[in-house]
Amino acid sequence: MKSTALLLSSIFLATLIYKNYFIAEEISEVPSEVKSKQRVLVAAKKPEISTGKSKPMKKLVISRGRTRQKSQNNSNGLKSAYKKAEDYSFVDGKGNILLEQVLVVGDKVIAHGDVVIGDYKKLKNIIENGGVLKLLRPKLWTNGIIPYTISPELEDMAGTVENALKAFKKIKGLRLRTRTDEENYLLFKLGIQDCYSFLGMQGGEQAISLTPGCREKEIRHEFMHALGFLHEQNREDRDNFVTVLWPNIPDKHHPQFKKIPGEYMYGMNTSFDFNSIMLYPPNSFAIDLNDYTMVTIEGDPYPVNPGNLSPIDLERINTLYPAK
Repeated sequence: MKSTALLLSSIFLATLIYKNYFIAEEISEVPSEVKSKQRVLVAAKKPEISTGKSKPMKKLVISRGRTRQKSQNNSNGLKSAYKKAEDYSFVDGKGNILLEQVLVVGDKVIAHGDVVIGDYKKLKNIIENGGVLKLLRPKLWTNGIIPYTISPELEDMAGTVENALKAFKKIKGLRLRTRTDEENYLLFKLGIQDCYSFLGMQGGEQAISLTPGCREKEIRHEFMHALGFLHEQNREDRDNFVTVLWPNIPDKHHPQFKKIPGEYMYGMNTSFDFNSIMLYPPNSFAIDLNDYTMVTIEGDPYPVNPGNLSPIDLERINTLYPAK
């Protein structure tokens, strides 16, 4: 009897720990040299704040080079296969996104694929204290003034960074300038993998992490995050324009495709933009890169932005940072 009671107590304790802490799992897709520096932290228990309701969708099976549409009469099967299709990100009353899943790259914690939310030590403390990780509602740069500097580590990429920023320097509401002694500024620095940025103005030194694989397109994308913009596919009205093919996306990347209520996302005063530099390419994060993760509602792939700010991107920036 004592051994049985001890076993039951152990099971209960293990279950309690599982429900209140994040579980780390290694990502197998990344190169071996960075595997030890990258892992996913998955929330075992979702926050209890939610918006949106689930509803059935047509089942689409689409791969690059072929388009095939299947009819599905089983509503229960549809609901099961596409139950995530109408899910929203969890948002609190202040417009902060409550995160279900994050990525740890080196000492940084990443949400939504490329948005930095803080360092790992900070994350660890939040977890141990039973708190909820948040992607804070972005703050805008005061008067559009954005001082910046380029780390000596990026000497070979300095020209690429400057060329990427030329598009923003033409916008009257933004005042990009080389940093002298300003307290709040952007630091373009060398990262260990991919391209990452904070969302909006953080205050103090704020890094945009780049690697040699980050081209002008990626740098402009990350700079848009620094201005306060999220990804286009997270728009609340996106299902009127694109279909997300959830079965082609690993579960750990599903949060990147969840919708955000319009009142918490900048740029919703304009129409959905297939040309936006903030829209993922149609095969982004696919289990098999020969398949698509997003297509138009007609079932077709859409063209990939070549790396320029679209007219609607410019309109949104001018709305957030009007010329004075």
